[in-house]
Amino acid sequence: MNDDGTHIGGITGFFNSLCFAIRQITPTRCVMIFDGKGGSQRRRQLFEDYKANRRGLRVRLNRAYDFEDADEEHKNAMRQLLRISDYLETLPITVLIHDNVEADDVIAYLATEVFDEKVVIMSTDGDFVQLVNERISVWNPPRKKLYTPTLVKDDYEFTPNNYVYLRILSGDKSDNIPGVRGIGIKTVQKHLPIITGDDDISFDVFKDFLKNNVDNPIIKKLFDNIDIIERNYQLMKLGEININGTTKSHIREQISSPVSSTNTNKFKQLFLVDKLYSAIPNLNSWLSLNFLKLNEFSKKTGE
Repeated sequence: MNDDGTHIGGITGFFNSLCFAIRQITPTRCVMIFDGKGGSQRRRQLFEDYKANRRGLRVRLNRAYDFEDADEEHKNAMRQLLRISDYLETLPITVLIHDNVEADDVIAYLATEVFDEKVVIMSTDGDFVQLVNERISVWNPPRKKLYTPTLVKDDYEFTPNNYVYLRILSGDKSDNIPGVRGIGIKTVQKHLPIITGDDDISFDVFKDFLKNNVDNPIIKKLFDNIDIIERNYQLMKLGEININGTTKSHIREQISSPVSSTNTNKFKQLFLVDKLYSAIPNLNSWLSLNFLKLNEFSKKTGE
């Protein structure tokens, strides 16, 4: 809380995480992507219970404090989220949000089709591991690990491309996507050597392998549930990005537009109103430490 007793933990927690990543990765530019309104609609047409476990979810931004009821807590969370949006407008960060498109798809599109230099995706979502290659890596904040192809193989024992098959078979609880019952990493490693090697396997080759090895009871079980596997592939595969041409054009236009430098005065105005002194005791030093390199890039885009 600030000096007035207003909850600010969501705002300060957001910036602590963001700025830690910026200092660790030292990116040239930073792009922040949010889900658009109706973003989950396409996947819900494939599976109506997609993310059903998140509907009405109450996110606790201030775990140390209690609220009178869930509605009060939810309103507080939304207030802080909107306030974060105000702060982001004052920083050298490109913010993208497009209706009917999930953030995952926009991130994948940017990483694989728009940017042609080094890209670091910051997310805890395991689906992004499938995009890792010599140019694209994934920074996982809780684990404080930067996933490269070598680290993916060391941690998961799959290549990035083949790791998606494990997720397709076992499902994703966070998105409420069920897998094939009784199938986990140990079962996959024992009975599906085709995806545990160093060669990347296409989905068609993977399905042919299942079809041609039904004498194995485990593989027969998988083949008998091929409808679930094909559905999950469509839900979880990010390399095949389903974004319409108009939206792709808008995304490219935003990325190619000049990036604004830090608006120090406006940031300070928000900072003073929210009384973030205890969280950021030396604001000028904090802004310089975390956003100097991003400001350098923003100046180049305006030249």
